[in-house]
Amino acid sequence: MFSGEELEMYQHDSHCAFRFVLRGALAGASVKQLEQAWKTATSTLKGKTLIVDTSKLTVVDEKGRQLLSRMAESGARLAARTGN
Repeated sequence: MFSGEELEMYQHDSHCAFRFVLRGALAGASVKQLEQAWKTATSTLKGKTLIVDTSKLTVVDEKGRQLLSRMAESGARLAARTGN
């Protein structure tokens, strides 16, 4: 169970990388939202690095952890910034 906080997902596409920046709760229905966005993004990567910035996630449920794990296993780079 989670607090009901929403997931905010930002997508940034550059010439060498595609980045998801996630903020809030990766739980419940938002897991499917990210999974669908990931599937769409991977169809257009064309050799770009996929980066998933998880530094602003506040809640990750079990299904969210499983999705992040599958993304990493497929070659996505999970990144979490620390500090300001």
